[in-house]
Amino acid sequence: MVKGKNTSIKVTRDKDKLTLKASETTSFDKVTFNLKDNRVTTKYGTLPYDGILEASEQQVTTGPWSGHAYKLQEGEADISNVDENTNYKSVRLYVGQLRVRILHYI
Repeated sequence: MVKGKNTSIKVTRDKDKLTLKASETTSFDKVTFNLKDNRVTTKYGTLPYDGILEASEQQVTTGPWSGHAYKLQEGEADISNVDENTNYKSVRLYVGQLRVRILHYI
């Protein structure tokens, strides 16, 4: 993985909504989690819940982690028939936690 840059994130909660706002970035400026409806709203659209991710040793790049996925897809993705008039949107957001490993040395 290549480290891009760091930014601060402000977290606020208003009833069933948890909002994360970041400064110094254009791709991740505001994300709101609707805890009641289990959806996430971003500037790209509203992403419905897409399932649980289980930690796995095959997650080599990041190390094992588990979490939740949200996904929005608009349009049909047909790779064999793409031209300048093709419109397709795919937005995926993953929220999770790395598996903690505790090593004991003797």
